[in-house]
Amino acid sequence: MIKVAAGFSVAAVFAAAASSLAAAQDHVSVRPEPGLWKVLIKSSQNGTPLPDKAENHCYSAAEFEDLVATFATPFPDKDCSIRDHAVAGNTLTLTATCKGEAPQGGTLSVKQDGSYVFEDAKRFTGSLTTTFTLPNQPSIVFALNKVAEHVGPCPN
Repeated sequence: MIKVAAGFSVAAVFAAAASSLAAAQDHVSVRPEPGLWKVLIKSSQNGTPLPDKAENHCYSAAEFEDLVATFATPFPDKDCSIRDHAVAGNTLTLTATCKGEAPQGGTLSVKQDGSYVFEDAKRFTGSLTTTFTLPNQPSIVFALNKVAEHVGPCPN
C-alpha cells in the first residue's frame, strides 16, 4: 500500500511539473509592456481592401500574462470543434473552427487562422484570416493585419 501511495505522489509531482511546463510554453520570449497601445488595422473582404482603422487599447498586465486567452481564443462564446494554439519564440499561432446558427437558418461555419509576433516589449503585429461559410452561399473571407505600438500608461 505504501508503494502505491508513494507512486501516486510521484505521479502527482510529474503531473504538476508537466502542467507547469505546458503553462510556461504558452509564454512568448518577449514580455509586452502593459499600458495604452495604438493599433493600426488593415483589412480586406474577399481580397477587396476595406478602410484602415486605428484604435487605442489599454492592455492590463493580466491580459499580457495570458496571451492565449487575450489573443488566441477567438469566438469564446461559440461551439468550437477545434481551438488550438502554439507558441514558438516570440510567435503565437492560433486556429479555430466554430459553428453557430446562421441568421437565415442552417449552420454558420467560421474558421480562423492567424499569428501574433511580439517583436519587443513595445511592438507586436498580428495577421488573421477568418472564413465565414453560410448555407448555399459563397464563403466570405476577411483578412486582418494589425500593427500595435505601446504609447504610454493607460489613462485614469
